[in-house]
Amino acid sequence: NDILKKEDDLPLRKKLGLTPIKDLKAEIGIGKKFEYINFLFAGDNKAYDTAINELNNCPNAEVAKQKLNVYASVYKWDLEEKTIIKFVELVERRFL
Repeated sequence: NDILKKEDDLPLRKKLGLTPIKDLKAEIGIGKKFEYINFLFAGDNKAYDTAINELNNCPNAEVAKQKLNVYASVYKWDLEEKTIIKFVELVERRFL
């Protein structure tokens, strides 16, 4: 078993986390959507929709990071919070 195992093998969960995303809206399930609306955007559905559309249409990762910084300051995100980290990782995967 050890002979067949490659050193760079990652667990499936990690591999899936490294796959690019084409559309944030399609990737976010209904439960996560409501979690993000309530937790990240203070219950504002329109702000969430606007943010997802803007992030989806960013030309590159740098512009997306700038937009995330704006949202973080407007909504006073705690960047150590698990939900916010997962959201940022999702956006980063959009630009892999």
